[in-house]
Amino acid sequence: DGLYGDEVRIEQIIINILNNAVKYTEKGKVTFNVDYDKADGNAIKLKVSVSDTGIGIKQEDIDKLFSPYQRIEEQRNKKIEGTGLGMSITKNLLEKMGSRLEVSSVYGEGSTFSFEIEQPVVRNEKIGDYRDRAEERDVVSNDVEKFHAPEAKLLIVDDVEMNLIVAKNLLKRIEVQIDTAGSGEEAIELAKVNQYDIIFLDSMMPVMNGEETMHNIRKLCELNFETPIIVLTAHAVKGAREEYLSLGYTNYLSKPLDGAKLEAMIQSYLPDEKIIFVDEDKAKEAVSSYSNASEEKADEKSEELELISKIDGIDADKGVETAGGEDAYILICHNFYDTAKMRIEMIKEAYGKEDYDNYTIQVHALKSSARLIGAFELSEEALELETAGREGNVDYIKNNTAEALVKYEWFYDRLGEAFGEKADDAEDDRPMIAEDDLKQSLSEMAELLEASDCDTAKELFDSLAEYKMPDDFKDTYNNMKTRMAELDRDGVLELINGGSENG
Repeated sequence: DGLYGDEVRIEQIIINILNNAVKYTEKGKVTFNVDYDKADGNAIKLKVSVSDTGIGIKQEDIDKLFSPYQRIEEQRNKKIEGTGLGMSITKNLLEKMGSRLEVSSVYGEGSTFSFEIEQPVVRNEKIGDYRDRAEERDVVSNDVEKFHAPEAKLLIVDDVEMNLIVAKNLLKRIEVQIDTAGSGEEAIELAKVNQYDIIFLDSMMPVMNGEETMHNIRKLCELNFETPIIVLTAHAVKGAREEYLSLGYTNYLSKPLDGAKLEAMIQSYLPDEKIIFVDEDKAKEAVSSYSNASEEKADEKSEELELISKIDGIDADKGVETAGGEDAYILICHNFYDTAKMRIEMIKEAYGKEDYDNYTIQVHALKSSARLIGAFELSEEALELETAGREGNVDYIKNNTAEALVKYEWFYDRLGEAFGEKADDAEDDRPMIAEDDLKQSLSEMAELLEASDCDTAKELFDSLAEYKMPDDFKDTYNNMKTRMAELDRDGVLELINGGSENG
């Protein structure tokens, strides 16, 4: 139960080290140890080590561990792909958290990787049987809803629609009212006319970032001068909370979002009169019934999920878990596919113009979206490119962007094979939309977008998928689909108006 950001990073560090140890240990064992020493104040120094009986490393080769895709002893290990980005990421994460990775090795006998990191103590009680405690914690914290808040109104702001889909899905059970915005500008327009109980704001967005959006809301949106604004960030290293508080945010949450922590944050900032506590016994009964039904359906995956599960490099089960359900995950995968071409072109354009600020924002979005569909290796590569962009490491960007984009396009093609081209199938039996119905739908969408009601506009747009589009409108429709998935309100309006002008 450490800090939100530290929990995620320490877990990722340990996974990276274990993966590397297993990769280079053909036989024998890998041993994982955790211990601690008391530190000053209410803190401990967490001590973690991973030892293996693998091939070992020559002293002159140890630095190669931290070079992406560098293979140690190339002739001896032809079947091993190399250390990948894992150990490089591990080194960077530990340095940002004020620690370092220690490596000791005896060539031919094995290696030990270890680190120490200071962490606050939340509780001092004995853990007992960790399996029982973990099971109980998961049921109580994640499965059993503690409250409903149907009168509460939240605004969630993120330029990556997949993150909005996940957030809305995670919050369905507490019955809050949710508005979403895909940009800082759109958030400000909504905040001018709606009073929110809490605003959740992505820290890294194009044109207007989270900090600029927050200050503009405080300055321009009278209804929300005092509304709690929680920053959502994947950049939650040690000391992040103090940094974000100093910028003016009320608090922060680490991405990817955890449903239990998101609910707890909401509960802590909502007025008492808007919280309706749920009877815990009834909630547990509901969870038990749902779990039994879920087990019965466990083997009944949809056709699309089966196809996605077969794509090499995508962990669909983890994706479903992160999204909070199969339906949300399928929607996220469609969104990844719909926005891929645009995102690839935006990365290429920023790279070609040497606009590394915008480049960093775009690979940051790729990192997030790839993780959400379960493409973790691509997500890690995007993280390294984002880190290089933050640090001004242009050489790394130039040496690794092309490879990342090839993988991005590969996932796009595989998802296209799974579901992306079905609408163009010659056997498509959908009815052709009537010209008057199409014009009316576009007119209504334009009115909704002008009023910043993007959620309803998107629902209306999604309903068009039940029909075939006229040949002279197909290109516009496909462009609208991409712009809508990208939450580009102005871009959709421009296409609607352009289409109207052309008859």
